[in-house]
Amino acid sequence: LAVHPIFAAMTERGIRVDVAALSGLRAEVEAELATQEAALEAYAGGPLNPHSAPQVGAWLKKEGLTGWGSKGGPRRTRGGAPATDERALSQLTELHPVPGCVLECRGQRKLLTTFIAPVLAKVEGMAEPTVHPRWRLTRVKSGRPSCEDPNLLAFPTRDVWGKRVRECFVARPGFRLVSVDFSQIEPRVAAAL
Repeated sequence: LAVHPIFAAMTERGIRVDVAALSGLRAEVEAELATQEAALEAYAGGPLNPHSAPQVGAWLKKEGLTGWGSKGGPRRTRGGAPATDERALSQLTELHPVPGCVLECRGQRKLLTTFIAPVLAKVEGMAEPTVHPRWRLTRVKSGRPSCEDPNLLAFPTRDVWGKRVRECFVARPGFRLVSVDFSQIEPRVAAAL
């Protein structure tokens, strides 16, 4: 079964974008980000840039907060600073509200800069706002199809905001969008072989 023609047709046809819904969602996410940044400043006792690992690390060090590594000691970067990645901060959310606010701010900003703004920029001024992601079926280590410009497969699926972004991709009149999951196809094929 040759799937190349199917993916080529998907690229050519593209997927429509509900610009009004996506623009409205961008405004909501920006407002939520502003709210989270204000809460972060209040909890931190002053300005704290949640997107700056050195600033967050310095604040954590000053407060004596560190995430715990696999060896029982505090998680640190290679340079010796407190770790400020998602794993480290999520270990600290029970101890202080700042780590949770930092994670929220980072999530909201990623949603804006990686998923919402690029799509809106691509469809700006189009009569029929449509993105045409390029599907890659070869040179992918996992053997699975990948997608780029935009990478529709990377859009969040589990959180509320991610689901709302996905809802902004709509079917053309007379068509439907479907979700297809190969249901662990690689282990099944391996077992059959």
